[in-house]
Amino acid sequence: MGFIGDEFDSDNCRFKFEMEGKKQLYVFGVNPSTAQGKVDSNLDWVHNYVQSLKCSQKLKGVNNNYAIDPTIMRVKKFVTEDENYKFDGFVMLNICAQRTSKPKDLVQNDNLSAQNKDRIKLYLNDKENIDILLAFGDAIGGVTGWKFNYFKEIVNELLKPHNPTYYVLEDPTKETCLTKKGNPRHPSPGKPSHLTDATHLLKIEGENNPLAKYTKWDFLK
Repeated sequence: MGFIGDEFDSDNCRFKFEMEGKKQLYVFGVNPSTAQGKVDSNLDWVHNYVQSLKCSQKLKGVNNNYAIDPTIMRVKKFVTEDENYKFDGFVMLNICAQRTSKPKDLVQNDNLSAQNKDRIKLYLNDKENIDILLAFGDAIGGVTGWKFNYFKEIVNELLKPHNPTYYVLEDPTKETCLTKKGNPRHPSPGKPSHLTDATHLLKIEGENNPLAKYTKWDFLK
């Protein structure tokens, strides 16, 4: 199974990053990082290419445009190694398509947002009963901010017609699967999430809904 992408401008924008599979989980982050370089549909070729350069696959530089973003690899691990749900692939989508490793540098761009929503609509065109992992952490911002409102639009306009089931990441070493601000945790191994390798998927259903205590997530119902 390979990795494929949908890029409007590979240095500045990315609409989708996908690991092919028969049963895929749709993953929502805030924005794509610059840590991931170019995308190739043949992952074996990428590995061989990186090995020929004698450098780490995780190291992106002028001689390694095919580096694999560590966060993407964490997503792959949590999604495909969870025995409860048997996902064998994922589609990484974002609230904002602008590429940056510093979400605080994101700027509101209604035109790019419209393009992003058009792409999401296209990706979900013939899908029913989709599974969605919420994995944006606190980078989504507050309820009055543009990123949070963009996501509400995506949910109400694009996701609800496909009867979505939502998931969050649960780390058994932590008291809760949400941040202190009440947001689903980001998959990064670094600060502030610090998710361990024991992290797994938690389906949001019935009484098993940690988001229910926060009214800001009522629009997911």
